[in-house]
Amino acid sequence: MPDNRLIAIWGSVASGKTTLTIKIAKELAALKKNVLVIHCDNETPILPLLLPIEESISTLGDVLSLPEPTVTDLLKHCHIYGNSGYLSIMGYKLGDNLITYHEYLDPEVRSLYRLCLKIPDIDYILVDCSHHTSEILTATALEIADQVLQVSTATLKSAVYNESQKRLLQGARYQYKKHLQILNDVFPKQDTYSFREALGGANYIFPHCPAITQQTEEKKLLDAVYGKEGKVFQSAMEDLIKEVFQK
Repeated sequence: MPDNRLIAIWGSVASGKTTLTIKIAKELAALKKNVLVIHCDNETPILPLLLPIEESISTLGDVLSLPEPTVTDLLKHCHIYGNSGYLSIMGYKLGDNLITYHEYLDPEVRSLYRLCLKIPDIDYILVDCSHHTSEILTATALEIADQVLQVSTATLKSAVYNESQKRLLQGARYQYKKHLQILNDVFPKQDTYSFREALGGANYIFPHCPAITQQTEEKKLLDAVYGKEGKVFQSAMEDLIKEVFQK
């Protein structure tokens, strides 16, 4: 089993963390690694953005509402994404929101993550965190993850968000200083110096890619990215996969 099995990915609103999460999962699936993506955000549910819309689709909230869920229960709430068979997703459906399900307790959330790690042959669990770092699914993932990726953009709004959230994550259990910094959606010739300085350096820089925006709208995030920006994006992605997941 790989060392970095549970990876938490967090960042500001519109930082592109969900897109990056799916792109990372795509690359791992191409390497024939079994990947489970858990999407924590119940304000913008992930399932209708990736899968055909179904009113009866099972959700992350459903499994957390079970009194004593098992690995079998968990598997019933995972949805295969793409054609490879290596990538599954758990998240919320269209219409879900903060009050759709009961308020989760810490033991329930920790039990969920432990069950995920017990899924047979699972290689990686990618937790696509909410931008609310105090939300319990997100806060717990940031605490127990083997590695945390922080996604930012070179914008004032992202910088202000990072500074406020950093103060929430200063406790020793979060190991904030060990988070890997990703500067995302960087435009050509954009000056990123001050933002990289504020982050304490950027481990990975991903370019602005109009093709990815189009893929998001068309539910085609598993497609390859072409063109000049696509090559730069893919090069950065390959470095990240090699250094975080294949070390």
